Amino acid sequence: MTVATGFFGQRAQLYTEALSDFPDVRAVEVAINLAYIKPNKGEKFLEVGSGSGLYTKILAPLVKELVATDPSEDQLENLKTSNIADLRTIQVGADLLHENEILVHEKGSFDAVWSLGAFHHCSNKTQAFANFRDLLKTGGRILICDVFSGSTFADYFDAEVALFSIIGHEVAFLTEHFARSLCAISGFSKPRFISLDYPWVFKNLQDLGLFMYKLHGMTKTTPEQCLESVGKFMKIEKSQDGFILHVPLVILETYKL
Repeated sequence: MTVATGFFGQRAQLYTEALSDFPDVRAVEVAINLAYIKPNKGEKFLEVGSGSGLYTKILAPLVKELVATDPSEDQLENLKTSNIADLRTIQVGADLLHENEILVHEKGSFDAVWSLGAFHHCSNKTQAFANFRDLLKTGGRILICDVFSGSTFADYFDAEVALFSIIGHEVAFLTEHFARSLCAISGFSKPRFISLDYPWVFKNLQDLGLFMYKLHGMTKTTPEQCLESVGKFMKIEKSQDGFILHVPLVILETYKL
């Protein structure tokens, strides 16, 4: 996940605020993903792109050991002070895991690699998959939940986040064709793709706009304009308790041969 600019400073702070100010927005998403992750108390997990720890804090008590990695020291700082048992944090990107002095001694020791909404930032995805292969046990699994090319969410990122985020958003979204190639050349099984519609739940539209503003560091625009632009690309539905933003993501699941 080597990028010229990343989740540092104000970008990291706004992202962390989005999750702390609106802790229940993604509760349904988390429940859905846990059903696919299937964490096991006897397993050792590698989390790629942990950010400020939304999933880290949930997964850590459910597995034997969790290693949380992210290129951003600012993002990981929240986890370093969280006193979570059996958790290690390492500042490193997915495509640089092979250069890390700690992980180089743990080849073949991980049961699973998990990543949420971060893999599209990885510059060298082929090297990242090679690293995953080296670190996983035979039969170990990769679960990557991310934005895929061609989705309404990808269009929103390309049209709005790239233009108005404090750091831009120059990334490469996966396609199913390329993901199959990555798995084949890296020694993994033919991947399964699970397309899901995640309901992010908000009490009101103002909260929705502010959440998206902070989540993506949209400092070159306003929360009100974020709400308007999100609505142009993604479905917002009125519910009994407020409003639902429908977020299309894909889970890629594959196993080391």
